[in-house]
Amino acid sequence: MPLQDFEISPQAAAAEAHVSARELSVLVDQYGPVTDVPVIRRWWIPSAATWCYHTAIAVSTAPESLRIATGVFVDAARLPSQPWYPQFRYGLTAPLPDDVELSGSHSLSIGVFDVGLPKPRAYRQLVSHHVLPANRQAIVMRSVASPALAWPAGVVPAYALSPSGDVLEYVDGRLVWHHICTTPGASVLPMPMDRWLINALRLLRLDGAERNTYREELTAWADWVQQGFAGLADLSAHLR
Repeated sequence: MPLQDFEISPQAAAAEAHVSARELSVLVDQYGPVTDVPVIRRWWIPSAATWCYHTAIAVSTAPESLRIATGVFVDAARLPSQPWYPQFRYGLTAPLPDDVELSGSHSLSIGVFDVGLPKPRAYRQLVSHHVLPANRQAIVMRSVASPALAWPAGVVPAYALSPSGDVLEYVDGRLVWHHICTTPGASVLPMPMDRWLINALRLLRLDGAERNTYREELTAWADWVQQGFAGLADLSAHLR
């Protein structure tokens, strides 16, 4: 199986997004029971030549929370802050190129994050929203190359491969969030050495910092949801 390119065109990302949404849904089905304690699963992705990290958490809340949480994730890069992820510094968005054939809801964005390294990491992605059977909501993310959205100064590009994204569903009085992330490295070394480094750390279970980041993110999100999406009024002006 050929390896995925770190970046593909927005057109290619839009074309494959519906397939990626179904792949995310399959991983959700494989995950097993979800509780209020985030648990991390790892899946080996041959086309990414690394592991995919899959974390999930469930929160008892009202049905309306599914619509709210989906809108927040779809427009996460537009927000002035992400209450569940304080490492978020800022985001940029741009219109999709005219040659992107739309079948679904897509947006082009950059998210910039402080991950404790000398320079922040930035992800330039096509974000695609898909409604799956049983009203399962999938927000697919894939790194893309696009002159419509240039890298900001002072950041290091990082990459999200397939499958990456978020799946939300409301089941038995609980809002469930699955966060699925496939990254080939931390952009610390040139490729392929960066992939070798991150794979060695992951293979030897020296990936505690990476795992803790996912756990802390989901725990903070669950707290935010239980607080009734505190501060949402301040964020709503940035949501479509």
